[in-house]
Amino acid sequence: MKFNWGTGITIVLILFGAFIITLIVKTTYIEDDLVAEDYYEQTLTYQNQINQKKNANKLSSSLKVEYNAETFSLIFPKEIGENNFSGSVRFLRPNNSEVDFTYDFENITDNKVTIPRSKIINGKWILDVLAGNKDNDLEYRWDYELYVR
Repeated sequence: MKFNWGTGITIVLILFGAFIITLIVKTTYIEDDLVAEDYYEQTLTYQNQINQKKNANKLSSSLKVEYNAETFSLIFPKEIGENNFSGSVRFLRPNNSEVDFTYDFENITDNKVTIPRSKIINGKWILDVLAGNKDNDLEYRWDYELYVR
């Protein structure tokens, strides 16, 4: 058998077909968890989220996050105030949405929220913090990436 241009084209087409089939099979086994289940509903209120982030950027300091073996603490800027101060923290795990959870807080003292670390496993977390003071009708939002060890 002679090796000519027809044989070369046939070999290239067979190798290309094998590559495409392998690519399709491998991509069907990849999990693609969304960061949020209500993604489309969140896009409807996106301008409100932008305004909340602008309010947070106007403060003199930013949100501080500290953690140790037992607790996880969020320290808010003093300007927000302590009276009628409430909000929520969404803990989002990018690679496993089954461990996502939300922690709500109300009437905090010393501008600090302490959360037990029982649900927070090691790895990357995205925190979506929404807080507000009912006295001045302003809401503040922070997005925070955290690597827990």
